[in-house]
Amino acid sequence: MGFDTGHTQYCITVFRRDCHDCDRLGDGDCPLQAGESSSYECEKGAGISDCFPFDREKATSDLEWALGYWRYDREPLASPSPRKCRSCRWKAYCEASIADDAQAESPLGCG
Repeated sequence: MGFDTGHTQYCITVFRRDCHDCDRLGDGDCPLQAGESSSYECEKGAGISDCFPFDREKATSDLEWALGYWRYDREPLASPSPRKCRSCRWKAYCEASIADDAQAESPLGCG
């Protein structure tokens, strides 16, 4: 016995700080919480929301892959993007980092 999860989604919603004191948000009555809108603004604040289809097999696979590093089951892998490596907080410790040290030290992230 179970229920259909074929239309399950996960949503990432970002609210302005002012929204934290909003009664509608606290009561679960904000249009962003109900999935009625992808962006919303009212007298209390504003927010944006993006929803994505949830694929349990892919999520489980991606999580297992990521956890593999923390469980010491695999070595770290370099990102194909040097920019991503340059902004990573672990770059100083990561043997796989492809960040260029000269660019990494620049306050603008450029040489």
